[in-house]
Amino acid sequence: MQKLDERVVQQALRDEEIDLRHFVTAVVRRKWSILGYASLGTLAAAIYCFAAVPIYRASTTILIESQDPNVVSIQDVYGSGTRTQQYFETEFQVLTARPIVEKVAQRLNLPAIQEFVPVPPFWRRWIPKLPGTGSARKATPLDGAVSIYFDRLQVVPVPKTQLVDVTFDSRDPVLAADIANAHARAYIESHLEAKEQMTRTASEWMSGRAEELKQKLTESEQRLQAFKEKEQLLDIETGIQALPARELNDLTTKLLEAKRALSENRNTFTQVNQARGASLDDRLAIPAVNSDPLIKQFRQAYADADLRVAEVAKRYGPQHPKMRSAVAERDAAQRSLSGQVDSVMGSIRNQQDVLEGQAQSLASAVNSTKADVQSVGRKESQYRALMQEVDTNRELYALFYKRISETKESGDLASANARVIEPAEPPLAAVKPKKILIIPLAFIASAIISVMVVLIADLMNVTIGTGEEIEQKIGLPLLGLVPLIKRSRKKGKHLGREYAESGDPKFDEAIRTLRTAISLSNLDAGHKVIMVSSSCADEGKTSIACNLALAFAQLERVLLIDADMRRPSVAGEFSLGNDRAGLGELCAGTAGAVDCIARLENEKLDVMTAGTIHPNPQELLSSRRLQEVLAKLKTHYDRIIIDTSPVLAVSDALLLANRADALVYVIKADSTTIGQVKTGLQLFRRTPVAVKGVILNQVNLKKLEEYGSAYAYGTYEMKGSR
Repeated sequence: MQKLDERVVQQALRDEEIDLRHFVTAVVRRKWSILGYASLGTLAAAIYCFAAVPIYRASTTILIESQDPNVVSIQDVYGSGTRTQQYFETEFQVLTARPIVEKVAQRLNLPAIQEFVPVPPFWRRWIPKLPGTGSARKATPLDGAVSIYFDRLQVVPVPKTQLVDVTFDSRDPVLAADIANAHARAYIESHLEAKEQMTRTASEWMSGRAEELKQKLTESEQRLQAFKEKEQLLDIETGIQALPARELNDLTTKLLEAKRALSENRNTFTQVNQARGASLDDRLAIPAVNSDPLIKQFRQAYADADLRVAEVAKRYGPQHPKMRSAVAERDAAQRSLSGQVDSVMGSIRNQQDVLEGQAQSLASAVNSTKADVQSVGRKESQYRALMQEVDTNRELYALFYKRISETKESGDLASANARVIEPAEPPLAAVKPKKILIIPLAFIASAIISVMVVLIADLMNVTIGTGEEIEQKIGLPLLGLVPLIKRSRKKGKHLGREYAESGDPKFDEAIRTLRTAISLSNLDAGHKVIMVSSSCADEGKTSIACNLALAFAQLERVLLIDADMRRPSVAGEFSLGNDRAGLGELCAGTAGAVDCIARLENEKLDVMTAGTIHPNPQELLSSRRLQEVLAKLKTHYDRIIIDTSPVLAVSDALLLANRADALVYVIKADSTTIGQVKTGLQLFRRTPVAVKGVILNQVNLKKLEEYGSAYAYGTYEMKGSR
């Protein structure tokens, strides 16, 4: 079991690898089929090449100008994007437009030429149209000719140039050249017609637009004049806001000067107010008072009077008339000085009031002027908007009037955007079919497709057909191959030795090879009980079991047991009859071993049939009596071979695996799938039985020799058998 598990693991690892030799082998063994299909494909291509109608190709070279000749400035009318790559790409599409194709088809009367008459598909002749599949309109001969025209027309730009090749394919070389040249002329004419139509359309549109612009210009001028008259706007040259702005600037300057004078006088005014009721000396301490010229004179007069009083007082007494006169003069000077001080202080107070009133008046005038300026600004904005509208309308009208003149002048000077550089000439050789290229390519393509089909078929093949696949895909040793033979069987006659010697040397040698392989695998283990099983029914396991029993009977004493108690067939193979007691009666205890064993003419081979079909075979096969019977039979026979049921059909073989020493697994070539084999072997892995190997049954030897299998029977064995 451990070796089997190791082999299964190794096989799983091999399945993950890609064996290139396997694919090469698959191709090699199918080489004649591949060559045959490649030859058929090449023959079909050759027949097509010699039967196909030759096709000729003519080409006309056109130069597409990057821009129109600049006779007059009318780019605004026709557009300004002709220098871009999109322009050339657009022209390439225009070259294949349907209007140009229809013009050429009508000019050359192509619908009347047989080559341009469409042939309906063959199935359309036999299958009627389904309801609702018809077109919106009935196809005309021109539609058919245009469709064929499109299929044969090619427009190919020359890289890094402004040249375009217009090619056309036809059965007639002259017609191919005529159509290519006609297509180029139709393209150039379509451009001239489009430009002429565009000129007329532009002139009509611009004329109508110019009248609208003229009317709008007149209306905008009238609105501007009405606004000027309504608002009584003057000084238009320098701006309607210039006079209020200058007035505002003057008032602002005067207000600033008044505020500055008021600020300068405010300190003196404060000192004067604080000195009210103060002494004369305090009042004279005010700088503005002391700096007054009259105050200086009065102070000087007071000082002189006071000096005389001092001089008179030195000579006369207080009552002296001169003394009293000097004092009176001094008092008068003092009163005059005090009166002048009060007068100056009053004038300072009056000046402060005047300055404050003047500042307030200027501030009010500035505010009023600001409002006037803002009002004038709004009027100027309205005026400028109206003026701009007038200017815009005047410019548009002048532009359109100029464009109308230019368009009229350029109407008679139509210039094409393309010209023919090299006209088409009737070709001398056909371009289709290319026999020199098609035939080799057909051979290569057919060979490649054939190889792909072979590889795909090989990949999709999940059956086993060769001995190499046993070891590669299953991971178990191959005991031998049993060839597929056809032989007649006579009913009512047991086969005896004739079954092991069928008369077919390959079959007989295969059976002897199996016997040798099993014997050599049992040298150390000494397995006596060998069970033969398979995945499914009809894989030939009963035939293998019977022939192995006969082959071993040539050397030792053998017992063949039919353990397939659901569909027994050993009794029929040896013509023993179905009413004979067998394994079922022995396990049930209703018959003894002597009654259940049949001895054939071959003295060393005994057969135990399945006996009567029991409703529950698994109960009998799992009974203890079967184990005891097999233990006794081992003492009387050198080899016991058990034919079991298919393991995937029923689980009877798994019950017998607990009683057997070794298992021989039979696979039908090109029939049993790898998945079925692996599933069956996986079930036996759960039992203690040792899997000795695999027998590939019903092998097609001729096919095996074609595959080059290492297990194919060679000439040496065939001569030896004779």
